[in-house]
Amino acid sequence: MINVKIYKDNATNKYLLSSNCITCKRNIVVTVEPMELFNLQRGVLIQNALPNVNEDQREFLISGICGKCFDKMFVEPDDED
Repeated sequence: MINVKIYKDNATNKYLLSSNCITCKRNIVVTVEPMELFNLQRGVLIQNALPNVNEDQREFLISGICGKCFDKMFVEPDDED
């Protein structure tokens, strides 16, 4: 997991994981439940620890690359029939 700043949102009792995309430098914030953060920090696989977080957000937490930049980097070639 990348280095993120963790903030607690007292209004919702959730945690905000914040960092910048290593490609475009855009700030990305991922909201997680307290138990999800606990599980992630104790080493549970990210897809199991964060079941309520979408694939782009999980990839960002792993690689530091936001969904838009990831899609640009891994464009699938068009079918040439």
